[in-house]
Amino acid sequence: MGYLPICIDLSGRLCVVVGGGAVAAHKAKLAAEAGARIRVIAPEIDPEIERLALSIPGRAVVERRRYRQGDLEGAAIAFAATADPAVQEQVAHDAAARNVWLNAVDEPERCSFIMPAIAQRGSITIAVTTGGASPLLA
Repeated sequence: MGYLPICIDLSGRLCVVVGGGAVAAHKAKLAAEAGARIRVIAPEIDPEIERLALSIPGRAVVERRRYRQGDLEGAAIAFAATADPAVQEQVAHDAAARNVWLNAVDEPERCSFIMPAIAQRGSITIAVTTGGASPLLA
């Protein structure tokens, strides 16, 4: 087993999402549902991220700009969800330097954690993973 399956309490903790597309919106939504404070950083923002930020005032910040070194300061976890390899690499480098757990979407080699496929019915949550080998199969 290459990964230890765990559930973490993100209540009130900062989650930084770098990227503004549909995948970033999904990651931000999951973290918000877990009670995290959300900071989304991207030059262009999906309308779903805007709706999320409006639905949880005071817990979500949207910054329309490019990622900068230091943007992970104070974060518990981060998601790198951009189509720009240079930005993905910079976020991975910064996360490692700050001991911030990182999920780099579709790049398991840059991840310090991976996201399982999740099915939730009421208070029951089932998570399935292939260790990053085949998310579609999970």
